[in-house]
Amino acid sequence: MGSLIDGPVQKILLTGATGYLGTHLLAGLLESRDISVRCLVRAENAVKAKERVVHSLEQFMLWKPEWSQRLDVIAADLGEAFLGLTQAEFIGLGKDVDVIIHNGASVNYVLSYEQLKGVNVNGTQELLRLAEDTRIPFVYVSTLRLFDSRFDGVPITELDKVDEKGTTYAGYSRSKWMAEKLINLAGRRGLPFLIVRPGLICGDEVCGIPNVNDAVARLVKGCVEIGLAPLSALQVNLTPIDYVVKGVIGLLYHHNSSGKVFHLVNDKPTRCDDIMHTLKDMGYGLQLLAYDEWTQRLRDSAATGNNFLLPLLQYFDADLPRQSQQRVFDSQYTQSYLAHMGIEPSPVTIKMLRKNIEGMIKFGFISAPNISAHA
Repeated sequence: MGSLIDGPVQKILLTGATGYLGTHLLAGLLESRDISVRCLVRAENAVKAKERVVHSLEQFMLWKPEWSQRLDVIAADLGEAFLGLTQAEFIGLGKDVDVIIHNGASVNYVLSYEQLKGVNVNGTQELLRLAEDTRIPFVYVSTLRLFDSRFDGVPITELDKVDEKGTTYAGYSRSKWMAEKLINLAGRRGLPFLIVRPGLICGDEVCGIPNVNDAVARLVKGCVEIGLAPLSALQVNLTPIDYVVKGVIGLLYHHNSSGKVFHLVNDKPTRCDDIMHTLKDMGYGLQLLAYDEWTQRLRDSAATGNNFLLPLLQYFDADLPRQSQQRVFDSQYTQSYLAHMGIEPSPVTIKMLRKNIEGMIKFGFISAPNISAHA
């Protein structure tokens, strides 16, 4: 279908700018002096909305004061008609915008589809209405959790269709799949679009600032709290944040990305054993247990405590390690698009894992190891 955008990019409309990926993506966009970004952020007013964005950038040590003049922040709500704006304000959002990057969503793996539909589906529909009315190219940040029910060992590629039954296990996955369907319909009506599906994002090796809201961070915190960690075949496809950000921006400018789906994921999985051994090596006095014993001890703690992992206890079933081994990704299609730009996923090394754990300590997400107690 050709290029997503004809001509230079000067102004971008971005949603989800205060989340982990959104904050790093915003910084990546503002690094170009030719680009200004208009962000939609939930807040009482525009002043508080901009404060939220700046605070998030500062939190990740990304903020540069000189960006302020190219950063326009509007208080809006993805769950409301016209995004919580007047009709005139809504129409004005598209003024001079060269592309919409829709990264905002309600990310919750426990809530039902009905509870998430307002933000994740209806919000996408509102933005598509704006894009189609003003012919603005549309970039949608989806998720590889659409394939969480794939345990067949067959490599998952960008060309695979999403199985409707596979999205019924979680309301979040279903809401993202329904949003993708709306975007594809808009594409058939002539709207230029592309869809990116990131993997499980971690901090990169340079700054290593972690995503403390993801499943791996929860696993780390839960293990540190209970003093127990699993040894098993459980694995995850951790993907460094720098690759995801560079990938989104690179695909934005690619001459042949329109109408396509891309997977920004590290195909080589990280074993959870490596994470647990890294914690041990850093001085955490964890008792390493077989997976079944660890899950039983975690369930036992549910009756007496409030471990950080308890809300996710339902996911730690006996078959999870085997299932994770059978979920395989092959993103060579996406990598072939990015290779000529020098963009490729970095391997997740022990050094990178240490950087992420150090970042969790720095954020106050987990306590530092009491090395003297275990010397």
